[in-house]
Amino acid sequence: MPAYYEQVLKSQKAFRTPGSSLVKTTVMMIGEFEYGDIFYGPEGTTPYNDMTTLLFVVFLILMSIITMNLLVGLAVDDIKAVQEQAVLKRLGMQAQVGQWAQ
Repeated sequence: MPAYYEQVLKSQKAFRTPGSSLVKTTVMMIGEFEYGDIFYGPEGTTPYNDMTTLLFVVFLILMSIITMNLLVGLAVDDIKAVQEQAVLKRLGMQAQVGQWAQ
């Protein structure tokens, strides 16, 4: 490992190994679930650290998928309401044009 890497991040427990660095970076991108407090809190490391990390990563992936599905569902529902409004507006415009044509 390069010397500058050890100097820059030597005090950060979450960045000591490439695996924990990847998990910490992913957590920061998703919205920070206080990864450092969970795994490197005042009482040290968690018992069953590997299993806890695996469950945490699975949780991150599943929650991201669920959140994206909910957002897509909201967008589709909004589009349906806009389309219904557009149909009514078009019918109203056709009725106005029909009045002027007579």
